[in-house]
Amino acid sequence: MRERFFDEKDRNAIGNVKRFLEYENMIPGFLEEAAADPQAVIDKYGFPLTPEDVSFLPMDPARPRHLEARYPDSKGGIYAGFVNRKLEHVQMLVRECAPKEPRFARWREEQMGRCMLDLGPQYSSIIHVPVVFELAKGCSVGCEFCGLNAGPLRSLFRYTDENAMLWKDILQRLNDLIGPAAAEATLYFATEPLDNPDYELFMRDFRDILGNLPQITTAVSARNIERLRPLIKELNDDGRFIYRFSVLSEEMYHELCRAFTAEELALVELLPQYEQAPGNHFAVTGRCDDTKDEIPAGGTISCVTGFIINMCEKTVTLSTPTWADAAHSEGQIVYGKETFKDGADLQVRMERMISEKMKVYIEPDDILCTYPYLKYVKDEGSVRIESEHGTAFVLEVNDDVNIVEKVFELVSEGCYTRREIVTKIIKSSEYPAVQSQYLFYLINRFWSKGIFVEKGGLHGKEV
Repeated sequence: MRERFFDEKDRNAIGNVKRFLEYENMIPGFLEEAAADPQAVIDKYGFPLTPEDVSFLPMDPARPRHLEARYPDSKGGIYAGFVNRKLEHVQMLVRECAPKEPRFARWREEQMGRCMLDLGPQYSSIIHVPVVFELAKGCSVGCEFCGLNAGPLRSLFRYTDENAMLWKDILQRLNDLIGPAAAEATLYFATEPLDNPDYELFMRDFRDILGNLPQITTAVSARNIERLRPLIKELNDDGRFIYRFSVLSEEMYHELCRAFTAEELALVELLPQYEQAPGNHFAVTGRCDDTKDEIPAGGTISCVTGFIINMCEKTVTLSTPTWADAAHSEGQIVYGKETFKDGADLQVRMERMISEKMKVYIEPDDILCTYPYLKYVKDEGSVRIESEHGTAFVLEVNDDVNIVEKVFELVSEGCYTRREIVTKIIKSSEYPAVQSQYLFYLINRFWSKGIFVEKGGLHGKEV
C-alpha cells in the first residue's frame, strides 16, 4: 500500500527547501552567491529558511542514492527524509511493476539484469514499467533534447463515446493480463500528455479502473497554468504520487514560481532542461544526440520494459531500454510492433508477442554469445563480469573460477550452441570432474542476468 510522501505539517519546510535547491539548479550564479553568503541570499530572496536548513553533506559514494542533512534537526533534515522516501519509492516501484503473467515477469527480470550492465549506474533509476500509453501521435513541443525523437503532433485520440468504450475495455484487459503492475502505466511516452484536451477524462477512467493517479511529465506547464491547478490540487490531496515538469528556460521557471507556491509544488519535480541551467543534464540520445556531434550517444530516457500502446494509430510495440548507439539511437530495443482493431484483438496480439518474443529459456541448439561491452575478470573465489559503463555482476564460484572462465570464453566466441559448450568442457581433460548439471546452472545463471544471449535472437540487442 502506497503511503503519503510527507505529513501535511511538513509541507512548508519541504516546499521551501526544495525551491531553494531549485534556484541552485535553475538560476546561473545563484549557487556561487549562496555559497559565499547564504544568509544574505536567503534574506535577498525572502526564503523562510536559515543557512542550516539548506546545508547538506556531500554524497557518500557508498550510498549514492541517499541525501543527508548536515543539521538533522533542521528543515533540511525534514527535506532529506522526503527525498529519501522518494528514492526508496522508486525501488519499490521496480518490484511492484512485475507483471503477473509469468513469462512476461521472467523476461522483464532478464532485461533488468541486462540493463544493469548495459546502462551502468543509470539502471537504478529505471522502473521498467510493463505498459505505457500514447494518447496522441507525435508531440507539439519539439524539444531539441527529446531523447525519443518524437515527431510533430499529427493526431489526437479524443474522448468520444466510441473511444471511451475502447479505452475502458483495454484498461480492464490489461488489468487481467498484467495485474496490479498495469496501474503504474503513464499516459505518455514519445508524446506530450497535455497536448490531448481530454487527458483528464482518460486519467479519471485510469484511476477508477486501475486505482492509481498516473504520473504526468509535461514540457508545457507554463502554457497550461489554469488547467494544471486542479490536477496539482488532486495530486496534493492524495499525496502518494509525483508529477514532473520539464523547465525549458529560466523565465519558464520564474513563471511557475509566480503561478504556484513552493508548498503547492512540493510533489512536482521541476527538471532543468535548458543549456544555461547549472543542473541541466541530457541523455545523449534521440534528437539530443543530433545536436551534440562531439559527444557519443549514450544513456536512455526510456523506462518501459514491455508494451507501448498508441491509441491514435492502434499500435502496440514491445520495447525495453538500452544504451543508445548507432543501431538504437533512441535508447530502446524494439522487438516488434503490431496493429490492433479493438480490445480483444490487442489482447490476442500482446499474448502472442509474450509467447513469441519473450524468450525465457535456452534451447540446446541455441548459439550463445555475449556483448562486446563486457569483460571477464577473475578473482580468488569469485568472478566479475564488468561493463565498460561502470557496473559489474559478481558470482561467487569458490574453486570453479577456471571452469567459469572457460564457459565465458566459449560463449564470447559466438559460434557454439549450449550443447556444444557443455560437450566441449565435459570432454576436456582440463576439467575431469565437472558435471554437466553445473555447466547448465552457470549458463542459465548468466542467461538470466542478460549476460549470455542467443546470437541474433530476441533476448537482447543484436550482437
